[in-house]
Amino acid sequence: MKKRLCSLLLVLTMLSTLLVAPASALEADGSTSAGNETYVYLGVKDYGTVEADSKPDFVHRFYTNGEEVQYTIASSDNKYAVQNKLQEGYVYDLTIEGGVVTDAAAATADAEGTIASIDDSTVTVNGAAVKYSAIYEISNNAAGATAVAAVTDLTALVGKTAKVYGDTVYLTFIAEPYTAPVSGTPGERTLKNYLQTAMNPVGTALYVYGGSWDWQDVNSSNQALTIGLPQSWIDFFQQQDANYTYKNSADPAHSYYPHNSWNQYYYAGVDCSAYIGWTVYNVMHTESTTNDLSDGYVMSAVKMAKTFADKGWGTWTRDIKSFKPGDIFSMSGHVWTVLGVCDDGSIVFLHSTPSDSKAGQGGGGVQLSALNPNSDDDKNCEAYKLVTKYMTKYYPEWSERYDAVLRSYDSYAAPATGSPFKETWSGNFSWNLDGTGLTDPDGYADMSAAEILADLFGDAETQPSTPVIPSQPSTPVRPSQPSQPEQPSQKGFNDVKPGGVFMINCQWDFDELNHHLKADAKRYIAKNNIQLYTINAIDLAIKIGMGKRNNTILQSAFFSLAKVMPEEQAIQYMKDAATHSYLKKGQDVVDMNHKAIDLGATAYTKIDVPADWANAVDADEAVSYEGKPELVEQVKNILDPVDKMDGDSLPVSAFMPHVDGQWELGAAAYEKRGVAVSVPTWDETKCIQCNNCAYVCPHATIRPFALTEEEAKNAPANAKIVDIKAGKGKGVYKYTMAISPLDCMGCGVCVGQCPVGALTMVGQESELPEQDVFNYCVSKVSDKKDMQDLTVKGSQFKQPMLEFSGSCAGCAETSYARLVTQLFGDRMYISNATGCSSIWGGPGATSPYCTDKNGHGPAWCNSLFEDNAEHGFGMYVGQEKIREDLMAKTEQLLAIEWAQPALKEAAQKWLDTKDDGNANAEATKEYVAALQANIATVDELAAVPKFAEHAAELKAKGEKFCDCDACKLVAEILDKKDYLSKKSVWIFGGDGWAYDIGFGGVDHVLAQNKNVNVFVFDTEVYSNTGGQSSKATPVGAVAQFQASGKKTKKKDLGMLMMTYDNVYVAQCSMGANPNQLIKAIKEAEAHKGPSIVICYAPCINHGIKKGMNNVQQEMKDAVNSGYWNLYRYSPETKTFTLDSKEPTMPLYDFMKGEVRYASLELSFPENAKVLFAEAEEAAKEKYESYKRRAEK
Repeated sequence: MKKRLCSLLLVLTMLSTLLVAPASALEADGSTSAGNETYVYLGVKDYGTVEADSKPDFVHRFYTNGEEVQYTIASSDNKYAVQNKLQEGYVYDLTIEGGVVTDAAAATADAEGTIASIDDSTVTVNGAAVKYSAIYEISNNAAGATAVAAVTDLTALVGKTAKVYGDTVYLTFIAEPYTAPVSGTPGERTLKNYLQTAMNPVGTALYVYGGSWDWQDVNSSNQALTIGLPQSWIDFFQQQDANYTYKNSADPAHSYYPHNSWNQYYYAGVDCSAYIGWTVYNVMHTESTTNDLSDGYVMSAVKMAKTFADKGWGTWTRDIKSFKPGDIFSMSGHVWTVLGVCDDGSIVFLHSTPSDSKAGQGGGGVQLSALNPNSDDDKNCEAYKLVTKYMTKYYPEWSERYDAVLRSYDSYAAPATGSPFKETWSGNFSWNLDGTGLTDPDGYADMSAAEILADLFGDAETQPSTPVIPSQPSTPVRPSQPSQPEQPSQKGFNDVKPGGVFMINCQWDFDELNHHLKADAKRYIAKNNIQLYTINAIDLAIKIGMGKRNNTILQSAFFSLAKVMPEEQAIQYMKDAATHSYLKKGQDVVDMNHKAIDLGATAYTKIDVPADWANAVDADEAVSYEGKPELVEQVKNILDPVDKMDGDSLPVSAFMPHVDGQWELGAAAYEKRGVAVSVPTWDETKCIQCNNCAYVCPHATIRPFALTEEEAKNAPANAKIVDIKAGKGKGVYKYTMAISPLDCMGCGVCVGQCPVGALTMVGQESELPEQDVFNYCVSKVSDKKDMQDLTVKGSQFKQPMLEFSGSCAGCAETSYARLVTQLFGDRMYISNATGCSSIWGGPGATSPYCTDKNGHGPAWCNSLFEDNAEHGFGMYVGQEKIREDLMAKTEQLLAIEWAQPALKEAAQKWLDTKDDGNANAEATKEYVAALQANIATVDELAAVPKFAEHAAELKAKGEKFCDCDACKLVAEILDKKDYLSKKSVWIFGGDGWAYDIGFGGVDHVLAQNKNVNVFVFDTEVYSNTGGQSSKATPVGAVAQFQASGKKTKKKDLGMLMMTYDNVYVAQCSMGANPNQLIKAIKEAEAHKGPSIVICYAPCINHGIKKGMNNVQQEMKDAVNSGYWNLYRYSPETKTFTLDSKEPTMPLYDFMKGEVRYASLELSFPENAKVLFAEAEEAAKEKYESYKRRAEK
């Protein structure tokens, strides 16, 4: 049950006379009655008397609708995940189950800001007028919050700050926006950034004892695991004044100090160790987390220095000779960090400390402080002067409350003694600056404190050459970076910091590298002293038998170059990880990965950057795009920047043509990614022109073309063109197999499918001239209808309307989808379930679905995962209704006496063929032509004397056509002419959708007896989300959530759907029987009712040992072994056709070829023995049941 919780400082409630009765009530079972509920967190019951040891049993107080209620909060393993989220003064959504709070999440206010006006029903907050029914007031102090219903004059509320949730108003403190004068960059591990990050909370985070330790007082709180300044620190500082005190035993209600060893205001500020822990977290990480997921770096202050040294980040010593910038010193009960050392030996340092305010209260917090070698009252040292100057100048509100802090070496710089524990841990930590801890490209290690402060703050007195921008006085200027370096167009280079290391994985020698790199990348490398390396992990992986898998080699090279840890240690960690990950695949795979790790550590080559790169200039490259203007604009304005990894720089205005979510089709053809190392080359002397290679290509990058003599003559000189050898087109056309090397993914599936070895894989660059041939054939060679039919060979002369997607190399799903578009794409609707097929099918500006030369192609739309069948059903019903209206208008047109005979003939032909996709397509063309030819324009009407006067009246009204009944009907039909042709409606999705989450929708839609076609890409797991088990996962398979092998059999989706007599059902496997597949798709689409085609789609999640280049053979083996069966069920004839033959291959031989089965034998051999036997029995039982049904 979700409930909204608010814990705020000031909240009011009103009746019709300013005091309002509760809008809803809490029922006995913990549920709520109707109304608008808002809960206010008041804190822990009996805070101040309850003991820390009883935390799991704490009762928490809430206020709702004028009364206090109490709940306990669930905790698990003493993590207190929910408690760690709650803060007095903030709003949450709660999950409450059986009277126990089980979860909390920050809620978002509907409006917040200053109240501009208010009456009995409406309040205006920050420009938003909101109807309200309640206003509440809460008072808050260090001992906890109290709540009362308030009676007040409405006019007194104007000018107060408030937050609005639903119809409830809360008067509450809202902090002013705050930007720190100095702040760091998350995850940037440089000494400068460490100090910038440490400066971020200065002057705005108050000291709280135990502040930003977690609720259980063990590790980091969520605040200490937050990237950037936690809002609670900012809020708390702005709520307090010089009278704030963290400890006052005489007045605990106003003292933010632990009661009985526990502080419920831990989140509000930060103590010394939490401050250092937060700083280190922000330097080492880029994303916030929570304390139930990470311990972070908050720990006992005395342990911090040595702990960081033990992590390999630096060195630790108790024999302290001197301090350096960034040092972290752990003393007894305190920890601080060095900003810099002054010329007189004094030190500027940073810490969170409870220093006295000018009002005499012990408060303080994060601040710059001074350490004097002499005494703690000698304010003549340089450090104290610097601290006073910068705190006064840049943190005036803090300086109004607190004086600068001065400490002596004797009290602050001596390691703790007196116990073995203190002597073991206390000491000084210095960062390694070689990359294992931090780096120091800015030279901060050699700067004085004055120089560091001047650089951090952009101090104009020290750096007069850098002007301060008058219009932005609150934003400090950093003189060390007066301008941003030139950003190269080849994104990736500009992510490298000056002096950094950049490694390129390529097969190029230096001359080739020099040729391929863009000039702006060269300039960036040369001017920023980038250390450039190349590595040919591609060929190295092939050499050692890893094929395309070069990531292990690259990882090893990274650790060798990055020096983030000792190289030997990194290599050993990698080998241990490889053993753990791959042992289930066999020792040979482990050994191969170990070899890759060893080789990668030395396989790179240092490139001596030529001096002339600093002034490199590219030759002008004129880039021009041809195509539909809207598509060209989409490519130039959105796709190109995205492909250059510069999409984050696009303004919102770039997307204005697409605000309705529609994208032009065919953009993928402009990308020419060139990602394949190897591509196929065609030997025309061996080819038998079967077109099998194109039939299986997942990315439509290899295509047959029939050319006229003229087209052949005009083709590029390097085109391989031969006579058609047999069948259709012999003696009429020429033949070529065009390959696009820049679109090919290099999977090699086509090579494996060629029956005569006419295709071989070669290096991409050697085939680049073939790109011109491919482009010519696509754009200049005409469609040859007489070569096209619904056979394997003939279908491939049809244009694929799914091309160049970003699916995995060798993907089986795209081979199926591409084929369907070849058969019906020019009149096709596709509703696509979220999953793999929506990721490769609709990636925004990169649509791989395309149109023919007439602008016709699939209308594609992505649905939610769970309702795709219903979504597709809605698409069908929508166009069906429009077509029914067009049929009615056509029948009315036929009834009009003066309608032309030719028009009536075309109209009747259209009606007669309306349910036949192929025949109706031609009839539609004739009907549209007749409609356009027979509608009379106003000018044509004016030429007839008896209608001239009426034509003049129409023209005066701005009408273009005659308004007789016939012409009006013609105009109305032409307005919807795109809906005239019979549409082929397809519902695409994977097995996770069809078998599991969307099964109810699939079942419902197929039972409706509408002409929709469901196509299931059956990978037998949730492929897109990481290989989780689905109801399509067979018995014995290993998948996510089925580590010990799935114990239940696969759902027989096809047989379930056959229980409806009206549903056409087919089960196919492209590589096993291409003819059966195309026959099934054709029959499904022709069936005048619902259909479902279920296709086996081997996936990378299966771990196919012979590789994804043999995915078609895997499909064949699946059928030959009885693992997968082929069949078709026709509801018209009630005929079940079993297209599979008796198995000829042992099922076990098929299963052991996939890691999802083979790994079970290694990890759970006893399970494997039992489950594999069950799988074999299930396969036999299923085949026999199909056989019996076919024989009926």
